[in-house]
Amino acid sequence: MAPGYLLVSPGLDYKPTKNLTIFVSPATARWVIVRDTALSNRGLYGVKPGEKSAFEFGAFATIGYLKEFNKFIIYKDRLDLFSNYRNNPQNLDLFMSNLLNAKLGKVFSVS
Repeated sequence: MAPGYLLVSPGLDYKPTKNLTIFVSPATARWVIVRDTALSNRGLYGVKPGEKSAFEFGAFATIGYLKEFNKFIIYKDRLDLFSNYRNNPQNLDLFMSNLLNAKLGKVFSVS
């Protein structure tokens, strides 16, 4: 949990195709939790120095994509965007992950 994020995010989930999903929430509550004392004392990840958590309110969007090339190879992509209304709303927090998974036989897989 250095950092950990907890989001409460009501919104709309749009699925134009079976492989693509777009979720948008204009009203999101987000808590940033930094349990590591050395990191929280330095005031990293938006928490005040010495504190373990910070509350933020803003807009959240996530885009997910899934592509199955065949029954053995799958690609997953996810992009998360967050804008804090209370502090520099023009700056976006961005998190992106890409995963390519290949199944090698019945027991092994490579990611």
